[in-house]
Amino acid sequence: MLIANFGIYDREDGPLQRFDPATGKHETLVAEVDGRRLTSANYPVMDEAGNTWCANSTHAETWPQALDGRPDGFLFVLRPDGSTSIVADGLKFPNGLTLSADERTLFCAQTTGPDVRAFPILPGGRLGKGERYGPALGLLQEPGKPAPDHNDLGYTDGVGMDVEGNVWVCLPAANKVVAILPSKAVVTLIHDPSGETVNHPTNVTWGGSDLKDLYIGSIRAGYVLKARSPLAGAPLIHQR
Repeated sequence: MLIANFGIYDREDGPLQRFDPATGKHETLVAEVDGRRLTSANYPVMDEAGNTWCANSTHAETWPQALDGRPDGFLFVLRPDGSTSIVADGLKFPNGLTLSADERTLFCAQTTGPDVRAFPILPGGRLGKGERYGPALGLLQEPGKPAPDHNDLGYTDGVGMDVEGNVWVCLPAANKVVAILPSKAVVTLIHDPSGETVNHPTNVTWGGSDLKDLYIGSIRAGYVLKARSPLAGAPLIHQR
C-alpha cells in the first residue's frame, strides 16, 4: 500500500511511504526530492511503467496558510530505478491525481486553482507543460470579503477517471462531486447541500467485479459512501 503521509496538520514531515499488510513492514520511499523536503505528500498513483506520481501540496506551516493560494506545491515522480525528480512546480495546492486510460496524460486537481490541470506524460517518467483542463470549478474565499455560498465553493480535492474519459472531481466544501467531460463541459453528479449524507467528499474510486461499485471518502464524515455507478471506473494498476 502506498501512503501519502500528509504532515501539514502536525507541522511534521510528510513523506511518501509504503506498507506491506502481509508482513507489517513499513518504510519511507521518498522524504526529499531535488533537495526539497516533503511536508505534504498527497495522492500517489502508479502507471504501467512502474512510475509513481505524487503531489507535495504545500510547504505552508498551518492549514489556513496552505489554502491562501500560494503556488508552492509540486508534483514529483519515483521511477522504477529508484530515481526521483520534481516534474511540475509552482502549483496551487496540487491534490488528487488520476491517469488517462492510455496513460498519456496525468490530471491534477489544484485545490486553490480551483481547477484541474492536465500534464502530458513524456518518456522516462517526465511531464510536459500543464494546462487547465476545463473551467474553474467554483469560487474561493477571498481575504477580507464575505464568504461565498458554500454550494459555490470550488476547492478541488480527489479525482477519478471513468471508462468514458470523464474526470470526476470532489468539491468537499460544496458537498459536491462533478465531472469534467471530454468536451470540457462540467456536469454535477452528486450534490448534498446539507451535507447530511455526502459530507465533505474528498476521494472517489471504483471497485467490484464490474468496477461499478462507487466509493466516496470524506475528510469529515466517519464513514465511506458506497453506491452503484452508471459508468465503470477506469481500472487502476492493481485492477487490471
